[in-house]
Amino acid sequence: MNDTPTLALRVSKTTGVQGDRVTVSEWTQVIVWIALVLVLGVVEVFTLDFIFIMLAVGAAGMM
Repeated sequence: MNDTPTLALRVSKTTGVQGDRVTVSEWTQVIVWIALVLVLGVVEVFTLDFIFIMLAVGAAGMM
């Protein structure tokens, strides 16, 4: 029974969770991840559009 608080303390240390409070660095990390996902998603969509447009142009014999 004495191991349970120690285990909980270890888990909170490894995950960086400090109760219900969220630190500024955690918010910054969340914002950076969301921005990265959005930017990469937009880049990927435009890259795929460009590839399909080039395939369509090539299939139409316009190049």
